[in-house]
Amino acid sequence: MYFQLFFALKRVKALASKHPEWKTREPFSSLLQGNVKQALAGGEKTILGIVVETHAGMTTEEFRQIVRDWIAMARHPKTGKLFTEMVYQPMLELPAYLRANGFKTFIVSGGGIEFMRPWTEKICGILPEQVIGSSIRTKFELREGKPVLIRLPEIGFIEGYLSF
Repeated sequence: MYFQLFFALKRVKALASKHPEWKTREPFSSLLQGNVKQALAGGEKTILGIVVETHAGMTTEEFRQIVRDWIAMARHPKTGKLFTEMVYQPMLELPAYLRANGFKTFIVSGGGIEFMRPWTEKICGILPEQVIGSSIRTKFELREGKPVLIRLPEIGFIEGYLSF
């Protein structure tokens, strides 16, 4: 499973008290009962639904901080290693070599840019603005007189294609 899916599954448990309807609504009810296999049996559409619902309803800055906190401590359930330690070394070496020789490097992923950008510079040496991927829709609001972007439960962009 991708790091972001582990993150989303952890968010289901963290958000469950704010969503009592999840106790009776799949795939959330299965996840809350610990049955990940059953919850994810619906495939990509189900996974996207979990990601969208667990990544929405907060400001972009709040989400960024939640990701930073999680990635600093999250461990893979089988290896026990930090996710940040589970990077394929050649995938770090090649971009570093290219940058040292004048190239500008990017990460292009189907994963969410808002999930990846908070940690890719520290782990991979790739600047946040050089991470390309899927994104969630946002709306502008003023909160306490300050402009913020609120994350909506809608995918706005997937792997280079606008979704409607």
